[in-house]
Amino acid sequence: MIEVIKNTQSEHRGVDEVRANLYSLILLSYVDTMSGLDPWVERVHGELSPERRWLNTVVMDGLHYTLVPVRDVGSFPEYLQDMENTPALELRQRLLGEYELRAIRRDPASGLSVEEALKSPENYLTYLADRYRSLDDEPNSRAHQIERAAYELIVNPDRMKSVVLEHLHYMWNVYLKKEWERRRPALEEFAKLQHGLNTTSFIPNIISCNMETAQELQTWISQAREVRFCPSPHVGPYFGKMRRGSLVVIFYGEGSIRREKGGGFGQSQMTQMFQALGDESRMEIVGLLLSRGRLSQPEIMEACGFSASGASRQLKLLSALDLIEEQRCEGTKNMKCYQVNRETFTALAQSIIHWVG
Repeated sequence: MIEVIKNTQSEHRGVDEVRANLYSLILLSYVDTMSGLDPWVERVHGELSPERRWLNTVVMDGLHYTLVPVRDVGSFPEYLQDMENTPALELRQRLLGEYELRAIRRDPASGLSVEEALKSPENYLTYLADRYRSLDDEPNSRAHQIERAAYELIVNPDRMKSVVLEHLHYMWNVYLKKEWERRRPALEEFAKLQHGLNTTSFIPNIISCNMETAQELQTWISQAREVRFCPSPHVGPYFGKMRRGSLVVIFYGEGSIRREKGGGFGQSQMTQMFQALGDESRMEIVGLLLSRGRLSQPEIMEACGFSASGASRQLKLLSALDLIEEQRCEGTKNMKCYQVNRETFTALAQSIIHWVG
């Protein structure tokens, strides 16, 4: 297991109103690919118009570093006011500055400068592809569509600022404000319980199964001067991450905390597991793995008749809840294999017995 707190000067755990709410908006873009998110996320996603959903994706993904706070403020309204007071060109530079720092491309860089990148959408996509592997997708992929839409805003900073602020104000006033007021007291109590908890319990489940993401997160944290663990009301059994300069923020929920070896589950975690296992497709996967043992994703897809995206969505949730274990298949570079985590099922059964007395 990778120890994520390394070479850092400080560590903090507590509620962060601004970043937690921004991350909730990010989660709206993952409803179609991640099962088990908080019901609020799915409800809001369903209520938004297709145009607003697309705008949220472009703003939260394509313009992400424009939004990530550069300083701490006490509340989301204060954050919005700080954005209002920031010149449009400075907001754009926050985005482009982070891109300039990202030099992780495995092939030689194109050598495009920022000025050259902004001359055309094609140049901009080439510039980003030198920094993000997801931009290696097909030209008409969703990632390309998002970045093309973002480009049209980036080259017009005043319009970009106006669009971003309109969207953030709308989502705060219509959805986030009331939800945050309802969930904050419980989040604060939950955060207090995590003080003194073994840091390895905060390690994302993804660390043990997705080596590219694990290595990226390890690099982020090894370079950070400060790491913050921030409770999220909506992340479900997953972890999230956000970075700005030397600060790394890791988002977690009640279902994200790893069970200590030999320990049991709380009521909230049991509820998430019951909901996951109440789905016929996920139960079919568990039954298949119980009967046939370790299988690759293509073998699961073939046996259950799932599409690649459908199988991935179900496997992500089962893995996040530790109901199944994800590992790299022997003799392959990228293929994933899965098997039932019997220890988790045993702990779940014991927790139920303890709960009912």
